[in-house]
Amino acid sequence: MSSPIPLFYRFIFLWYEPLSAAYGVYLTLVTPNVYLGHYFPDNSTTWNHEYDFWFGQMAAAFFYVATSQAILFRYTNDIGVWKILNACLVGWDIILLYSYWIASSAQGRDSPLQWLPGEWTKWSLTFGLGLIRAAFVLGVGLKEGKPPAKTN
Repeated sequence: MSSPIPLFYRFIFLWYEPLSAAYGVYLTLVTPNVYLGHYFPDNSTTWNHEYDFWFGQMAAAFFYVATSQAILFRYTNDIGVWKILNACLVGWDIILLYSYWIASSAQGRDSPLQWLPGEWTKWSLTFGLGLIRAAFVLGVGLKEGKPPAKTN
């Protein structure tokens, strides 16, 4: 049975994003200094073991995103299920973008001209993936109608 989910969305949600989120798990648990370096100027902060709890919390969130997409989306081709999870993740994206803005503002780096390369990456990927998710939830590029039930 062919999938009712277009190839572009399947690639993003089954491969690209789970691997990206898994990389987030690695960065926050194994190399927190590298993770911090993506968000703060080199001289403004260093890794402190007192924050390991927060890195663990972020790793758990990244792990959830990676596994929910990699497993649930492979389990079903039900567009409704895919839309529900992606709608929830649009909320995740909005909160991430807000937190990026708060952090940049607190550092006096409101202008994109002041952003670090890692910040350009986080802003563009989060915003871009959020737009792709929102487009999917709105049905952009999807065929109308209820997909047939998955058979094993």
